[in-house]
Amino acid sequence: MRGGDGSEVAAVGKARSAADVPRRSRTTRGQAAAANAPKTQPVVTKTKLKVAAAASRGSVDFSKLKSDALRKYMRVYEVRGTSLYSSKDILCKAVEQHFAAMVVKEEEVLMDFSIRLRADAG
Repeated sequence: MRGGDGSEVAAVGKARSAADVPRRSRTTRGQAAAANAPKTQPVVTKTKLKVAAAASRGSVDFSKLKSDALRKYMRVYEVRGTSLYSSKDILCKAVEQHFAAMVVKEEEVLMDFSIRLRADAG
C-alpha cells in the first residue's frame, strides 16, 4: 500500500483466513432469546379471571335472541319482577340485569367442564 508521500506503508491488519472469521449461527435473535428464556407458566390470578369474566359478560347482546329464547331464559333461571309476556325490550333488560348479577365460580365450572370432557372422550 502507498502512503500520501509515495512511500510504502505496511499493512496494519493481517489477512484473515476463512477459519478466522466467526461463523454466525443459523438461529435468529428471537429464537435464541426464546431458547434462553426461563420456562415459566403464565400467572393467572383470581383478579384476572374476574376481569375476563366481567368483560365477557358485557359482550353478550341479548337483543339478538328471539322473545321465546328470552322467556325460556327467564323460566329456567327463575328471573322474577318481569312478566313473561312483556315486550322484547323489557325482557332483554331483565335478562341482561340477571346475567350481569350472576356469580360464577370459575374453578368449579372448569373442573366440571374437564370432567365432562374426559367422560365424553372415554
